[in-house]
Amino acid sequence: SGTVSVDFGKVAIKLMYSILVPFLCGQALRRVDTIKDFAVKNKPKFSIFNHAVLVVIIFCSFCNIFSMRLSDYGVQWYHIMTQILLNGVVHILICALAWVSTPWASMPDRIAIFFVAVQKTIVMGLPLLNELFNDDPLRDIYALPLIMYHPVELIVGIFAGGRMLKLVEASEGGSAIDVQGISIVPGDQVGEDGSQEVDVVAQTGA
Repeated sequence: SGTVSVDFGKVAIKLMYSILVPFLCGQALRRVDTIKDFAVKNKPKFSIFNHAVLVVIIFCSFCNIFSMRLSDYGVQWYHIMTQILLNGVVHILICALAWVSTPWASMPDRIAIFFVAVQKTIVMGLPLLNELFNDDPLRDIYALPLIMYHPVELIVGIFAGGRMLKLVEASEGGSAIDVQGISIVPGDQVGEDGSQEVDVVAQTGA
């Protein structure tokens, strides 16, 4: 066992300029029409870049883990497997809680809440871990549950997606359409151009 000493003032300042300031700058830039139009036009490219950065972050973390002699720090393989198992248990519990606590919502909204309630972001979580455990040699081990959470999320989404789609079809009395992992159903309103609007049901991706 051990203790961790954290200078909360120093950590808060680092988190402010590494997370809060970029976030506020991004929100401010969204109000500029030319930048907003450029972002919307190139959204697929930004998405690819975002996923590429995420892969690099995960790859570097795993490289650091495998380069360590974990046994020297008292970490065994079953400790890591226990972390992964707990990820799945926590994920399923939160999904179940989100489902049983939203009987008041319509079926499309309830399914959206089911998937969104368990969303977590590595981009936000890793800087927090890096600041809190900056000098700890086991920092990458602490990040493992966060890194493995996303694969667990995808697996649960794959198994639950088909069932959720059938629930939407039954509740709407029509057919739902699944496009690139996003389940949508025909809406009741008609747009100004005469086209029928659609309601987004759920997205199981990151």
